Amino acid sequence: MKPMPGLLRGHRQHILTPLDDGRTRYESHFVIAGPLSIVVGGIFGGAMRKGFGDMTDGLEKRAESLRAVRD
Repeated sequence: MKPMPGLLRGHRQHILTPLDDGRTRYESHFVIAGPLSIVVGGIFGGAMRKGFGDMTDGLEKRAESLRAVRD
């Protein structure tokens, strides 16, 4: 999403945290803000959530396939 100074801005953050059992926790946070955020969220919110969920699922499958090859 392209920022629109004063009207719309977005911030996305990905966090990878190693766990004691050799796995990794993945967190993804996305925030849109500004006067147009209600409109953008209303129009695109469902598609954005689906897209982020699909991306997370794909990342999980890829990480698991790489681990299977490694082990």
